[in-house]
Amino acid sequence: MASMNSMKIRFCRCAVALVIACSFMACKGRSKSGDGKDAAATTVSSIVYATTQVTPEALKDVFEALDKKLEGKVFVNFSTSDDENALLNLELLKCLAQKLNLDSTVFNHSNAADAYSEMKIPVCDTTAISHHFVYQFLAYYDFLINIGSIDRYSNEEIGGILQMISSGMATDHGKTAIREGGPRAMAVAAKAVHDYYLGGMQIAYIMIMGDKEYGILASEDPVALDQACLDIVRSQIQSGDTTRVYEAEGLKRAEEAIEWAEKINLGCKTYQLECLY
Repeated sequence: MASMNSMKIRFCRCAVALVIACSFMACKGRSKSGDGKDAAATTVSSIVYATTQVTPEALKDVFEALDKKLEGKVFVNFSTSDDENALLNLELLKCLAQKLNLDSTVFNHSNAADAYSEMKIPVCDTTAISHHFVYQFLAYYDFLINIGSIDRYSNEEIGGILQMISSGMATDHGKTAIREGGPRAMAVAAKAVHDYYLGGMQIAYIMIMGDKEYGILASEDPVALDQACLDIVRSQIQSGDTTRVYEAEGLKRAEEAIEWAEKINLGCKTYQLECLY
């Protein structure tokens, strides 16, 4: 049973999320989009930080580049595959926790308080889903670090950070609603989680790319981050890289999710890559 303080925190967060979800602050203008198209010079663009390495130090550096203040309990939401050669593993995450001096971090759902209880949080577009159903343990954590890895885009998997913060935070009820609603529902659910953490102030987005040119990407803007990842994937396909499985349908659905996420003002597709090393 949740304590009175936890209930108050959950109530305040949901109230803030509702206000944010109903506020539409459009991204204005474009300069140079992630897809290379030029447009108006008065653009608002997001910074996507990048490294060429996948190491605990690089993971720490891209996180610190986001300039996020860590306070209270931290939950690390991460995605890995069953492949023993997966880009992201628990050892890498433990090293990150040590380097950031995180002593109250949880890495997986089963160790979280109220691990399997459900709560619903408001969404900005009820034509896609009525609410987003997430694990109640989110109410107990003050900061959410999302670390995903680009292992594939398939017919079943959209891939990217938007899928991770929507389906990855959803209960079975929430996952079913997203699956039935498609990429649009995924974008709306992702924004609900973003807004729940005070409009992104208490949330961080990181993707492990792990190729020769890009090791890790990170941004405050999940839309810009996914667009950058998708651009890199497409460039890999064009260059004939066959080391990972990228299917046309998965890429198309990822693109649709990104498009809708921008329309509901979760972020902007326009970005600037800033390579740390």
